[in-house]
Amino acid sequence: MKKILISTMSIISSFTIHAGNWSLGAGALVAANPYDSMKTNVLPIPFISYQGKNFALYGPVAKLRYPVNRANIIGLRFQLGMQQFDPDDASDTAMKQLNKRERLLFIGPYHRLRSPFGQLTTSVGYDISDKSNGGMMVNLQYNYPFRSTNRKIFLRPGLGVTWLNHKLNKHYYQVSNTESIRSGFNPYQPSSALNPFTSFFAGIKLSDKLFWTNVARLNYLPQTVYQSPMVNGKKFTYSLITGITYEIGDEKQRFNH
Repeated sequence: MKKILISTMSIISSFTIHAGNWSLGAGALVAANPYDSMKTNVLPIPFISYQGKNFALYGPVAKLRYPVNRANIIGLRFQLGMQQFDPDDASDTAMKQLNKRERLLFIGPYHRLRSPFGQLTTSVGYDISDKSNGGMMVNLQYNYPFRSTNRKIFLRPGLGVTWLNHKLNKHYYQVSNTESIRSGFNPYQPSSALNPFTSFFAGIKLSDKLFWTNVARLNYLPQTVYQSPMVNGKKFTYSLITGITYEIGDEKQRFNH
């Protein structure tokens, strides 16, 4: 994995990214934990993003991009998975007996199609952290961008679905025989599944360089996930990122992620 990461950083550093748009600031993440007996995550976070012709960075996602034409962009996508489970943070005694689940690192191709009818993005992510033993996801998302005539408000509602293979769900939600003996939960092996979601992005211009940025997402957990003893019937999770950012650079690339 180290060789892959070194090669990746070398590729990224070879791109000239001076003619882009930087956003710097601070905000907060509020996220409902999918696991039973875990508190809602409320974390202060830095806001650092870059939008350029050949490279983009937005939170835990980085992209190498090649514009084929005005409608199509292809590239390589890198994403740090935010989901994790630490048994020390659980309030339930049985949940405390389960193994820790680490964050994963994904890499894979993606394609973005823009048309008068909206934006369609397809991506594939392979776990290269060696923690899920072959975890993979495929993501399909439709967005329709809105922009006010004075360019002070940017809105992008969206719908999508993510397919997660059984190895990825196993990493996040299985209860092994050993864990079953320790915790008292029945053993559980999840299958692959489709995870539908809806999303909403809003960028509001407060001044010449200051923006209020918001990213919200609501996930519907599939049956193979909510039947896991680790989840205990919870069918929805949500996340919200909100913060104030200061813009530097080319405004034509603004919110082009």
